[in-house]
Amino acid sequence: MRTANNVVVLNSGRLVRELFEKRGAAYSGHLWQYINEWILGTSVIANVWHTHHSADDYDDPDEFVPERFLAHPFGMRPDAAHDPARLEGSGPRLTYAFGAGRRICPGMDSARQNLVLGLAKVLWAFDVLPPDNGDEIGLDIETGFISDLVLRPRRFDVSLKLREGRTKEILDHYHQAYEGQAEVMS
Repeated sequence: MRTANNVVVLNSGRLVRELFEKRGAAYSGHLWQYINEWILGTSVIANVWHTHHSADDYDDPDEFVPERFLAHPFGMRPDAAHDPARLEGSGPRLTYAFGAGRRICPGMDSARQNLVLGLAKVLWAFDVLPPDNGDEIGLDIETGFISDLVLRPRRFDVSLKLREGRTKEILDHYHQAYEGQAEVMS
């Protein structure tokens, strides 16, 4: 059952998706015009940005509105064209950042679970605050991010403050327990 408490967690995938995919990675025109001109081995990158920001599918697609997931499991406009029962068999997902069809990333579920667990651990241990120097983090899509195949923040200076009740010993334990895994992953 979707409640106001878990809707933010459900929408966190959309938040991450919006942060990293504000710029489409591929031409958004009529690709069918070029099907006969494709060369064998050509890479085709789906326009995921358009898929997730279509005004036909989402009310205010550029806004962070967690409540949209209370009305529809995919956050879409709740009308007949977006009936969840009709969409169930067509395979819609919250995000297409991991691809689609035969080429979908086999590690999608693992990556999403690790992302949620990692964010949960950071938020459990720390208060994430604006930088100590008084500067604001640029959230404007035009000035605060570098647009490439994957969008990334221009600067991400934040201050992490240990939450009350969390001790340095607990964090040191996690650091030691996972230090080897962190080296392998980086």
